[in-house]
Amino acid sequence: MAKIAAVQMASGPNVNANLIEAGRLITMAAGAGAELIVLPENFAIMGMTETDKVDVRETDGQGPIQNFLTEQAKKHGLWLVGGTIPLAADSPNKVRSACLLYNDQGQRSVLSVTTKCIYLMCVYLTTMKTM
Repeated sequence: MAKIAAVQMASGPNVNANLIEAGRLITMAAGAGAELIVLPENFAIMGMTETDKVDVRETDGQGPIQNFLTEQAKKHGLWLVGGTIPLAADSPNKVRSACLLYNDQGQRSVLSVTTKCIYLMCVYLTTMKTM
């Protein structure tokens, strides 16, 4: 049976500091034998306002948060779920929150879940794709 680790952390508005802390916690979980690590929602940024995420949103498939997830999964040889990260949306003042899964080679896996919230109603869209 595979060991699974669910990480808890108190993220703040500084993406780099959050990634350093997430990396520390991933290393601890990997050292304890975890083969799948799940990071919390908004692990990379918990802004002071909702619009802070807009400033750090990434293009799907590239950016420092996605690079971090790739590097950590590959470095530790484990599967990694990237909580939610802010991706660019069609509207310039909005983000798409995406939960991304990386395999033990650091490749984004076929399943990703994107949340689109409109007027307090969230729709979860599951897409199958190879990256």
